[in-house]
Amino acid sequence: MARFEHGLAQSALSDEVQVFKRRGVPDYWISSPEDRTLIAYTLEVGGYHVIFSANYPPDTSSGRVRVPPFEAAEIDLGFVFGIAV
Repeated sequence: MARFEHGLAQSALSDEVQVFKRRGVPDYWISSPEDRTLIAYTLEVGGYHVIFSANYPPDTSSGRVRVPPFEAAEIDLGFVFGIAV
């Protein structure tokens, strides 16, 4: 999972994603501490596509999520964003 601080130049992120694509990285996640969001991408024909997105605090769930391709593991978004109770 990549954790990017607010204000990261879009070109730096784009450069990193291009490296992932060239190396055949099948999935990557981006977490934004400022927005409290987690977005997961998967590599498909034509490039990366969003396969999961969540905000914290959640509107309708406990804040625990299962993110492809690691659905067997439950992730507490409160812990990820330093707000765990």
